[in-house]
Amino acid sequence: MDDTLTLTGYLGKDPEIRETQERTLTRQALGPQLIFEHAGLRLPDRAGDIAEEPAEYDVTVPPRAYAVFSLATHSWAGAKRITTWHRIVVWNVERLEHIGVRIARKGSKVEITGRRTSFETRDGHTLEQIELTNFRILQLR
Repeated sequence: MDDTLTLTGYLGKDPEIRETQERTLTRQALGPQLIFEHAGLRLPDRAGDIAEEPAEYDVTVPPRAYAVFSLATHSWAGAKRITTWHRIVVWNVERLEHIGVRIARKGSKVEITGRRTSFETRDGHTLEQIELTNFRILQLR
């Protein structure tokens, strides 16, 4: 099943370039259980329960850049225009094929291809977004 979708619309605001936080993975002193630390949360990694004990290590993953922007698409129901807003996330924004994300501005007409994903926020809400795989500027503002 192919779950990619293509949307054509207008940027609601300039793409915002952000960085992920540093993450560390350490071996706990009481056994093979790993603790994944991210944004102040400590989560146990249960993979150690079924695998052999890992070697001693402490790995820090550096932050990586990503972009977030909103995309407005329009459809018509009779004479009424219906606007739908989509949250778009672009990982690996430093890649050459995503250079358009750094150039596009609010009001630019773009075509995106991506896949719909959802995740749960810290306060328990489900947030849907589209993870971008292809970005094309049709009209630059």
